[in-house]
Amino acid sequence: AEARYLSIQELLKDVLRKTPRKTLTDYIDAIVCHRILGLPIFILVMALLFQAVYAWSTPFMDLIDAFFAWLGENLAGMLGEGMLKSLLVDGIIGGVGGVLVFLPQIVFLFFLISLLEDSGYMPRAAFVVDRLLKPLGLNGKSFVPLLSCFACNIPGIMATRTIENYRQRLLTILAAPFMSCSARLPIYTLLIGAFIPDKKLFGIWNLKGAVLLAIYLVGILAAVVTVLVFRAFTLKGEPTPFLMELPPYRFPTLKSVLIHMWNRAVLYVRKAGTVILAISIVMWALFTFPQNPSLSKDYEALKAKARSPEEVAALENQEAFERLAKSYAGRFGKLIEPLIKPLGFDWRIGIALTSAFAAKEVLVATLGQIYALGEATEDEVSLLESIRKDPVFNPITAIGLMLFSLLMVPCMATLPVIRMETGGWRWPAIIVCWTLFMAWTVTFVWERFIGPLIF
Repeated sequence: AEARYLSIQELLKDVLRKTPRKTLTDYIDAIVCHRILGLPIFILVMALLFQAVYAWSTPFMDLIDAFFAWLGENLAGMLGEGMLKSLLVDGIIGGVGGVLVFLPQIVFLFFLISLLEDSGYMPRAAFVVDRLLKPLGLNGKSFVPLLSCFACNIPGIMATRTIENYRQRLLTILAAPFMSCSARLPIYTLLIGAFIPDKKLFGIWNLKGAVLLAIYLVGILAAVVTVLVFRAFTLKGEPTPFLMELPPYRFPTLKSVLIHMWNRAVLYVRKAGTVILAISIVMWALFTFPQNPSLSKDYEALKAKARSPEEVAALENQEAFERLAKSYAGRFGKLIEPLIKPLGFDWRIGIALTSAFAAKEVLVATLGQIYALGEATEDEVSLLESIRKDPVFNPITAIGLMLFSLLMVPCMATLPVIRMETGGWRWPAIIVCWTLFMAWTVTFVWERFIGPLIF
């Protein structure tokens, strides 16, 4: 028997290869998966990601913004005054163009996320976050669906099917709407660009990128609060064990990364050319009608008595603003204004927030239409410049609007998916009520207490 074992060992020497004790993957994992260093490294990676997104995309956004301003001016000159000019320039270009300006940020965001996914880092991030999720009654299996929600809440919620435990799955679905999807990114970019100064923190961190990261972290904090509240009262239980195979690190393939980036860009442009275009036309009609001939006559008489071009321009702006206020959309905005007045918002912001229920990007498109139709000017002024000059807006209000947009009810298409995954309309209704409560409460606290201390 001993001779037989010796011969087997000789044969094994020829056919088996012994791997070294530690590979490069093991050495890297010892750092990025470390109990203490793992989480700070993850936060640092995310911070660098948002810094890069903001820094790299700005020149391209300026080019697209300039193109749509040029297009609007030339089209307005060709068409002259009239309903068609208002529809094309103020409705479509002001709406869809205002959303497409932010395409570079979407492209760079998903380019960098694809690099992290293809490199093998994301499973390590799930492993690191697992320790944080356990006190919430979740485990690392919730990380991938929640991470997917940063692209879009719908696939993220559908990805919860991989979670076997129903209680953990439901808690993950409840947290999902607070993960800031890419549709909210244009809102943040617009408001940060208008009101956050281009300064450096500690000499290296761009303040705009830091605020963008902070908004995402507030969403994560809101998700944590949501899970704790619902776990304490209705969804009690302990998390199940978490097992995940960690693949070896590898260099991302450029083709795979570019394909993923291209697909997200196409989806964004397609959405701008279909859903947002349709909503922009509907919103333009609500802003334009009913027509008010008597209002025009009154202002024509006032303009005839004006003594200077500046006085005429002021009357034209006043007429445009009053016409907007008396439109169907303006009447609705006035109706809900008492609900949002404590948050520092006026009726125009109320209209934009309501339209965002259809799709979050529509908030930017609606603001673009409001300022295009509410100001009488021969020059095309960017939306960023328009809201910067508006006395309603200031840094506190801008951050408040970002917080409300982050925490408010998810978009219309998300609710049927939640119904499908939970088996009824009970949980979608609960999510609508809870997100609106969170959005109003957090924004109120910011507007009245925290914001004034900072600004």
